[in-house]
Amino acid sequence: MIFRRIAQHVKEQNWTAVAIDFVIVVVGVFLGIQIGNWNAERQERELGTSYLQRIAGDLRTDAEVFETRLQSWQNEERDLESMLVYVEKGDLDERTPWEMAQLAYYRAGWGVFAPDKTAYEELRSTGQIRLIADADLRRSISDYYARIAESDPFYTYETPLREMIRSKYPPALQRYFWVTCYSENVYRSSGDGRTGCPPFGGASEIADALSALRADPDLAEAIRYGISIRLIVLNIARRDLVRNQELIAQVEAQLR
Repeated sequence: MIFRRIAQHVKEQNWTAVAIDFVIVVVGVFLGIQIGNWNAERQERELGTSYLQRIAGDLRTDAEVFETRLQSWQNEERDLESMLVYVEKGDLDERTPWEMAQLAYYRAGWGVFAPDKTAYEELRSTGQIRLIADADLRRSISDYYARIAESDPFYTYETPLREMIRSKYPPALQRYFWVTCYSENVYRSSGDGRTGCPPFGGASEIADALSALRADPDLAEAIRYGISIRLIVLNIARRDLVRNQELIAQVEAQLR
């Protein structure tokens, strides 16, 4: 329609009308582009806010896991020290043989930690980290996950104790642990949920397993190294938890 009008005005040599039509076309194109840009910017802001909300959720999950794992790691470090005393000196530390057999078997495996970084990795992999407009916040988020990555070898350390200890327990005793003593909730708990399990009936099998533990020349060294790893993990986890809480506050302030 507008172009037919321009053609008609040119034909009539009505240059004033041509100029007005040209201005209308230019203004219309400009407004169309500007509206498109505004819509694109609005969509990016909304997407950036969505990612920040997801990152905040991931960070809160990390905080909850940190709190749980800290208690678990403290228990593990304490129990490893008791195991070391027994392996080196035969001192049960006021435990019965059954209780020490349970402790050693249970602590042969331990809890690891991996951060929930789904939203952050999605931002990075798609090249959309720029959607977090605040440069300081963007840097803080990147720094947090970089620090966690530095600690990953300690958080995910695979202890050799699992094979060294559990290979010395007869199948009947191991079966008793898993059927009678260790439900999924107990095994994954941060506390001492294993306590209170009725003693296994074969006293000689318990004694044989404990004797085999003490006879292993490499077990004490492995336990000492496990204690070292747990002390390091406790230190860095407390530090990372503080960073986590500071970042949560920073992200939530941006979302207000």
